[in-house]
Amino acid sequence: MGAGKSTAGHRLAARHRLPFVDLDHRIEERAGSSIPVIFEREGEAGFRARETAALGDALSQKGPIVLATGGGVVLDRANRGALAAADAAVVYLHGPAAALARRVAGDLHRPLLGNAPEESLSALLETRDHWYREVSSGLVVDVDRPIEDVVDAVEEAAGFDRVTAGPVFYEPVRVGGGRDYKVHVGHGVRQHLGEVLPPGTRRVAVITQGAVPWTVEPGVESRVFTVPDGEPAKELDVVGRLCSALAQWGFTRRDIVVGLGGGVVTDLAGFVASVYHRGVGVIHVPTTLLGQIDAAVGGKCGVNLPEGKNL
Repeated sequence: MGAGKSTAGHRLAARHRLPFVDLDHRIEERAGSSIPVIFEREGEAGFRARETAALGDALSQKGPIVLATGGGVVLDRANRGALAAADAAVVYLHGPAAALARRVAGDLHRPLLGNAPEESLSALLETRDHWYREVSSGLVVDVDRPIEDVVDAVEEAAGFDRVTAGPVFYEPVRVGGGRDYKVHVGHGVRQHLGEVLPPGTRRVAVITQGAVPWTVEPGVESRVFTVPDGEPAKELDVVGRLCSALAQWGFTRRDIVVGLGGGVVTDLAGFVASVYHRGVGVIHVPTTLLGQIDAAVGGKCGVNLPEGKNL
């Protein structure tokens, strides 16, 4: 735990436009409960039984996927056998306990950590390290470095062909107060969307219009919400319908809104992101020149009223 399996996994999947499966998330979805609640209700044995079932289902999926297992999946001999027998490259993300503890300190979602994360992680590593190395057949990646370097190393270890979408340039936007961000520019840049999602993103809501001829693949669970073409999209009733749809889907503050389209779409998507749950993250993929140089930069957003535009 804390090695960045989920983050590296969904970014690698996004690079190669593959489905991404996070085993812990799948267990929670099937149980209808969080991992701490499962541990409290069923004990560790109950959680491990769910973990084994979820692993078997994931490994039996047709077609290639990127799978992030839970850290304890190697405890069960049957799981180790299933990983060894699978037509898969198993990569062990390894890091020192102190570095892992810094990443997970204060995370109440991890029932095995207790009140001493570094000591707990040291003990877990001592118990599990040889099993990780056994199932990974020597494919070990050091994670005590920037996440993009980790993804590159996993990509190489797993034998992926490198994605050649073209160079991507990063232009920093200085806002201050911890709100600085980067504009990503380059040929095929939309193929890199999954790489820029914040760690922990579980769902992406793509807001777009029917006339937009492009799609994006975030690498995590996503849904596309198509709004009317032109200025009629920028109305409060459209905002209300979108927010209701997000709520019914279970969209949370940890999830991301993506605006895929021109200035109308980025105005609307930014407005929805700003009001839903008192504000969620937004990423714009502007598809018009005006959208690229104006509407999608600086967080400008808004919708129309009968009395005027962008009021």
